[in-house]
Amino acid sequence: MLRLSDVVIDPIRTLGTGLVLVSVRPAYVYEAGRKTDEIAGYRYTVALPERGFERVSVRINGPQLMQSPLEPSQYAVVEFDGLELFVYFAQGQPTIGARATGIRKVS
Repeated sequence: MLRLSDVVIDPIRTLGTGLVLVSVRPAYVYEAGRKTDEIAGYRYTVALPERGFERVSVRINGPQLMQSPLEPSQYAVVEFDGLELFVYFAQGQPTIGARATGIRKVS
């Protein structure tokens, strides 16, 4: 039986291009449903110009790869390596999640 977690979503068709990094925050390890103090990686929140500047957070496990912009003049257009989108349920509602293996500034 095909499961919802088996569905592959095309990131470029879904998010568009020219993703703008607006914030970076830690992603913590959870044990038995509770957040610990251990940082597993970082969530890079990007604005989507082709989607009315809606925002999506992309989790990358490991060390912090980019700094959070301090003001709008420091926003950068970025691309992700190994970007995957997936659907999961939060509070009974389907939600889009995103993960990647890397991030880089587009020149």
